Amino acid sequence: MLPKFSYPFPILLLVSTLGLSQTLLAADKEVPIGKASEKQAESTGWTGEISVGINSMSGNVDTKSANIGLQLNRETLPWRYRIAATADAMDVSDTRISESYLADFQADYVLPNKNYWFGYAGYDSNKFARIDKRFAEIAGYGMNVIDTPKQTLGMELGLGARQSTFTEDFGKENEAIGHLSADYSLQLTDNTKLTENVVVQPGSENTFTMSDTALEVGMSKNTSLKLSYGYTNNSKVFADTKKTDTNTSVNLMIGF
Repeated sequence: MLPKFSYPFPILLLVSTLGLSQTLLAADKEVPIGKASEKQAESTGWTGEISVGINSMSGNVDTKSANIGLQLNRETLPWRYRIAATADAMDVSDTRISESYLADFQADYVLPNKNYWFGYAGYDSNKFARIDKRFAEIAGYGMNVIDTPKQTLGMELGLGARQSTFTEDFGKENEAIGHLSADYSLQLTDNTKLTENVVVQPGSENTFTMSDTALEVGMSKNTSLKLSYGYTNNSKVFADTKKTDTNTSVNLMIGF
């Protein structure tokens, strides 16, 4: 039996966003790509991807884990939007040892040279790391450093703020933060892709670092298997928590 997520917000977000996306997909009509001089902006409908991963081991120790994710994308040039949410949990011998959530939204204003200005809002929660809830708001500039059919590299630089509320009586923190990120993709074969995403957010109280390395193998037009290794680090933690969390997972990816 899959572990239950005790905090309903991200799951509700996933379900409601998926329902919204299906409605929008049904309502959207194809818009032909016009010339740059035309007044009507180039537009595409919502596209997305669902990821599901489940693991169960039994014997001397019973271990169950599950994760679910959703990402939605839309382009109505010069605007571009992305919505994402993930939730994961792990139980060992029916005892919850890990549970975390993340949801974020980003809007880009694409420039003629394909670079862009962006605004970002994010939420995450990891009670086992004493983080009850954490919000971040960032504005910045994004660059397409490499853009070829086989590989892409995008980088972002921004400034913003972060508000953290900790569990129990550990209080709150409000701080200014910077934002540095790199997003790399390499098409190894027709159906195999390697990706690497790195985010560093230095703050006046804490520096947050995240890395996700993944190998994705396509099985059909809309489905693929994804092997990923995730790393997160907070430079400032409480005495009974660790600075670094890692996660290795195999997920089924379904595009729509």
